[in-house]
Amino acid sequence: FAKYLPLHCHLKRDLQFSELLAQVNESARDVLEWQEYFSWEQIVGSNGDIKAPLFFPASFEFEEQPAGCSSPAVKLSIHRRLACADRFKLKLSCVQREDLPTMELHYDANLFRVEDIRRLAGQCHTLLESVVRDPEAALCELEIVSGAERRQLLVEFNDTKTDYPRDLCIHQLFEAQAQRTPDAIAVVFEHEQL
Repeated sequence: FAKYLPLHCHLKRDLQFSELLAQVNESARDVLEWQEYFSWEQIVGSNGDIKAPLFFPASFEFEEQPAGCSSPAVKLSIHRRLACADRFKLKLSCVQREDLPTMELHYDANLFRVEDIRRLAGQCHTLLESVVRDPEAALCELEIVSGAERRQLLVEFNDTKTDYPRDLCIHQLFEAQAQRTPDAIAVVFEHEQL
């Protein structure tokens, strides 16, 4: 594409990944035909918010790089391009070079921590492995978190046992906590707090 364009897809739990891929390919073909008539300014102006920023909070790009030029003595190819003209908070870039696809996550370092991006990259890796194992799987069946992350979420984070006096009722425990931290917020609902 000459510019970034929105692609329309319908995601359903039972939709197979292969069907989603077909939807994306069809949507990309349709958008390619009409890309010179599309304007983000029209979209931003349509909701009455003229001051909305003209950038993508999250975007995806896929590019196929040609094999390069060669002669018997010299072979030239693009190893990597580092020009960036678009503004984004998070972007997944995929480049297909010959038979080797590569992926890179680009992000606004003012918004994301390195460890969060590493975790997201690991989740992308797990998702891709899941898709390769079974491209006919429903979207809801694809794996996103690794075995270690799943254990952390289900076991370690839920290990919340704590000792407390067994001779007190719950309202007495609540009263004791309120006496220990009388200025702490106990309950929050919408814009109100106690």
